[in-house]
Amino acid sequence: MGLFDRFRKSNNDSDEITLEGLQANAKKLDQASSNFLQSFGPSFTGTPDGHIVTDIAGASSIAGLMILRSTNIDLSSMEPGNVILGEEINQKQEPVFRYISIIGQNMGVDPKEQFNDDILENYKPMFETVDLTEKLEKSFYSACEKTRLSQLYYPIAAALTAMKLVGAGMQMGILDPKIGKNIALYHVVAGSKTIPRPV
Repeated sequence: MGLFDRFRKSNNDSDEITLEGLQANAKKLDQASSNFLQSFGPSFTGTPDGHIVTDIAGASSIAGLMILRSTNIDLSSMEPGNVILGEEINQKQEPVFRYISIIGQNMGVDPKEQFNDDILENYKPMFETVDLTEKLEKSFYSACEKTRLSQLYYPIAAALTAMKLVGAGMQMGILDPKIGKNIALYHVVAGSKTIPRPV
């Protein structure tokens, strides 16, 4: 089975992330994620050397938030920071999880390895999810709009950014990619289930 075979083939449903859609949007996804990467580092965390866990958590939380915003759920009357649950959210997480696993596999992380939040105890971001998304949402929109990427693929662009950050952490020798992947997965869920502050 090829890396992307786990994505459903196109059935002309424009509201579903497909293999063909990923391939057709590959350049735009890469450019949007590269644009978004400029939002991270010392200027984002306010620390001299940056904070790789917070960067990954931030990009992943935006991926989750884009999942949440793609649903038909009216968030306007809900309290920011509160948790929201729903089957539609769960379903829309799946393509993002698969994409993260594919990128992780390219870094040597076994795609069959189960998510383990126990290892995240010592890898916490500096900011809460609602603060991460507030800090990053506008810059993410700007990064994507420059490329004219379809909003359907916004969660993938943010997830790609997160995994590029995982790759950077691996190359610098400061983060095991297995841990980085777990950080990304955890914060996709957190971002998709946390009511954001108004943009």
